[in-house]
Amino acid sequence: MARVAITIKTLKGTLGNAQTDLTLSGGTSSDPTNDHEWLFQRGDLLLARNTHATLARNVVLIGGGDYQGRTLTSSKSLAAGDEVIFGRLEENGWVDPTNGMVLVNVDGNAGDVRFWVLR
Repeated sequence: MARVAITIKTLKGTLGNAQTDLTLSGGTSSDPTNDHEWLFQRGDLLLARNTHATLARNVVLIGGGDYQGRTLTSSKSLAAGDEVIFGRLEENGWVDPTNGMVLVNVDGNAGDVRFWVLR
């Protein structure tokens, strides 16, 4: 299955200023059929924003397994207009050791949730 790459945004200035800028423009639209991924760097943050006017959406961050083979997941139900930041993420537990990627999936219709990786 082809995964959708998430937009990576390098932070400039304070997180508050960068976050305000990010919620107003850009980002990667959700694709519940193909899920999403990005090439991880230590300390990455994942910003997810539900843009639907009335419906909640679930976002799940799926780990690639830690050094003992345990898989990590973190999920959040986002109300309409809500946002969440996952991270700062560490490599152990979140990165797929075979390809260096982190996987994210979302329910609902394509475009309802927007993603940014902040570094």
